[in-house]
Amino acid sequence: MTESVLKDFPAWFLGFAEGQLAGYLHFGAAHHDETIEQLQIAYIKIWSVVEIFSKIIIILADKRTTTKELKPLVENIKRHREKLDEYEKGLIEIISFHESSINDSETNQFKINDVANLKIDLKKISSKKFSVSKSDVFKPALPKKNDLDKAIKVLNIDPPKFSDFLNAADKESKFYTTRNKIAHEGTVDLKKENFIKERLLPILQISLSIRDFASNMSEEQ
Repeated sequence: MTESVLKDFPAWFLGFAEGQLAGYLHFGAAHHDETIEQLQIAYIKIWSVVEIFSKIIIILADKRTTTKELKPLVENIKRHREKLDEYEKGLIEIISFHESSINDSETNQFKINDVANLKIDLKKISSKKFSVSKSDVFKPALPKKNDLDKAIKVLNIDPPKFSDFLNAADKESKFYTTRNKIAHEGTVDLKKENFIKERLLPILQISLSIRDFASNMSEEQ
């Protein structure tokens, strides 16, 4: 896949990612000695890099899709305008005929055409904004894997393979399940070492890759 630069990618994300990952860049023995509660906090912070990046990707792709869908409407308006010009011309001819008939002593009997029926139905167009300010990006729900994969194709980028960490349309991600158990119950369904190996380290690795991807985009801009 050819990678393109996203000039509208928010500059604040890189600082956000670095802040969330600070202290975990080199996960080692010292972290293994932390309590499960400390590791849960780490997981939530690291997970947020994946979550926020996902939301940004969806917003930027939606903006491009919407713009692409609106452009044909402009051409449609041009066609309507041509028909309106014809309609207007016909009306002016009829008005001229009637005025001539009124002003002359005799009724003019020249041929005049009817104006064909013209219906124009222009649908309401949403002025939806696609803000990627930090406060706006945090609001939407977490996108699903399927939608994210489509968005990546729309943007023509090749980020780290992180969509598998999200829920698919028919299957919940084990990483997201863990995130929810921590956030809502304050627990994890794995023993400490398994939690580190099977959840924390994979989410850390992909988040670091996302951070690096965002950094490369910033440098290209």
